[in-house]
Amino acid sequence: MAMAREWLWATGVVLAILLVARLAFSRLYRVYKWFFLYLCFQIARSLVLLPFPSNRGTYALIFLITQPITWLLYILVVLELYALALRNHPGIASLSRWTLSAALVVAVGLSAITLKVDLSRPADRYRALVYYSVVERGLVFSLVLFLLLITLFLLWYPVSIRRNVVLHASVYSIYFLSISAALFIRNIVGYQLTPAVNIVFVFLDCACLGMWISFLNRRGEERLLIVRRKWQAQDEERLAKQLDALNEVLLRHPRQ
Repeated sequence: MAMAREWLWATGVVLAILLVARLAFSRLYRVYKWFFLYLCFQIARSLVLLPFPSNRGTYALIFLITQPITWLLYILVVLELYALALRNHPGIASLSRWTLSAALVVAVGLSAITLKVDLSRPADRYRALVYYSVVERGLVFSLVLFLLLITLFLLWYPVSIRRNVVLHASVYSIYFLSISAALFIRNIVGYQLTPAVNIVFVFLDCACLGMWISFLNRRGEERLLIVRRKWQAQDEERLAKQLDALNEVLLRHPRQ
């Protein structure tokens, strides 16, 4: 299992470097700035951790110090996605902080309900990891809810968005949901599952990186997709007017 994780980890680093190169070559790093920075940070952290065995204190210390930076970058990447999806409706996009805060409150509430289950199998050796995983699960689940709200909005209103943004949001939704589920299962079953969960995380990284490399390109910035269901002409016109009116109201009374 350790060897499998090392091979997957090395594959993930290589794929991340390839994706960074692809974004730089296609100049998409200018569009997905926080995503590009997130990838660069993950590559740098992996290289810093490379000399240290994963079962040593130094490795754990570096991980615990840098993981909150990863969480912050998660949030910034998702907010960037939100802004890109609604770039033609800046008034509605200004609700991003409020909407994410609401999703975070809901996620924290759900995490609190299951907190007893999370802490039902504490282990002194992994005590810090227990609390980190609880925080991460709540944060990641809030981002899943936030992405779900974006998707429901796009399914209801006549908004066309770029294919890259649809792909980006879909991949991240799957990734975050899988992380949240894996952390919850590990907390319930016990931290002896940590090596297996780590392999799952690394495999998800590789799978998502592969999808971004394959489909995130310049053509995807030019192709528009309509995520919503088809409406009758009069209903679509009515929804479009509602959307424009809401956008104008929020531009006059922004909520940052």
